[in-house]
Amino acid sequence: MAMPKFIRIHTLRYQPPGCPNRDDLNNPKQATVGSTNRGRISSQCQFYWIRQAFQDYLIDENLGIRTQDIGRIIYDALLGERETDFSVPEVYEKKKALLAAMVVSDYMGKSFPTKTNFKKLASTAEKLVDDLDSFEGESDTDTKGSPIPKLSKVLKTDASAFYHHQEIVNAVEAAVAMLNDCFATWPETQADMETRYDASQAHLEVIYDENLMMSPDVALFGRMMAQYLHLKVFSPVFPSHNITTNEVDIDFDLFTATDDYRDVGSKTDGGSDHLNSNGFIQGVFYATCTVDVHKLHENLGWDEERTRKILRAFVKAYFEVAPGAKRTSFGLNSEPFYMRIEKTDLLPVTYHLAFSKPVEGDDIAVKSVECLERYAAAYESKRVTPEDEFEAQVWCRLPDKDLGGHLQDMWGMLE
Repeated sequence: MAMPKFIRIHTLRYQPPGCPNRDDLNNPKQATVGSTNRGRISSQCQFYWIRQAFQDYLIDENLGIRTQDIGRIIYDALLGERETDFSVPEVYEKKKALLAAMVVSDYMGKSFPTKTNFKKLASTAEKLVDDLDSFEGESDTDTKGSPIPKLSKVLKTDASAFYHHQEIVNAVEAAVAMLNDCFATWPETQADMETRYDASQAHLEVIYDENLMMSPDVALFGRMMAQYLHLKVFSPVFPSHNITTNEVDIDFDLFTATDDYRDVGSKTDGGSDHLNSNGFIQGVFYATCTVDVHKLHENLGWDEERTRKILRAFVKAYFEVAPGAKRTSFGLNSEPFYMRIEKTDLLPVTYHLAFSKPVEGDDIAVKSVECLERYAAAYESKRVTPEDEFEAQVWCRLPDKDLGGHLQDMWGMLE
């Protein structure tokens, strides 16, 4: 079966009282829809938890890493402190390992190394390793007068970036090649440094290979690398923020933490360690997301089998994974009670307008389904023509709303 141009997912999920996504005041996020307040879960929050769960959905894939600490990963690998794919054939001298890690991390996330800053990197590495060796702190957490924070700083890139698994493997291998070729001895003179700099460039060029296998999470969520436009990956996934179909007001839970050792009968001490409050909301959240299947196919090197596998994994994760904030306090383990999947060549649209007026009453779940189904039917009748590719399947597990279909039928649409 030919792959569709777009897949559109719509879900309704009931969240019991809780705080699935908090703002800067530690209260549940909100949005104004129409003239009423609604609960909101940001797409960034939802996708964070989906990415964390991907290791369970794609156990045979090497996932990417989103980090500022690519330099630290390389440095630790060169010292023999990394296992699996980032291991190295031997343990290298700290000073040389740090210089190689700094050169590679600069290339990957700061600026292309130049002969001028190469000399500065070498000087920094030499002094920093001397400081680390002479530091007599009790542990890595003993930061008073410690050079360890500076070590972390010089190895950080300017911003977090999404790296393919194979790019990190290539980066470690490039650093090893540099150590065996360019930094087998320490550069002493300016001319020597310039020669080592010229020799290092060939090793750096192999890190970003246009033909490498793209990690599935990078292929789905893309990456922005402003300094390296040729490395930018456009995301084929377009999510909305989740909003409640019902109006919400934030309620507050005043809670105490008790100290079992304190004298509960004391006139001056009632046994409370501290008092605090939690904001929480409840409601039915509407979420929708579009996947540009053709773009995903392109990102994955036109591998149709792998594209179908990763698309199925993403849609299942989108359905099953909920934000985990305060999960142990509020038990927010819920999954959607309604899902609609559309395959189409039309540019998909959101159905948020179905809830411009909030649902009210006791049975907000059934009423939310009715509003969404009514809006979707109107869209199909007024927008879709016989010439358009458009197929929709609906699943609902509410006992009072039998819309037919089994959940397995939904996954079958993605075959």
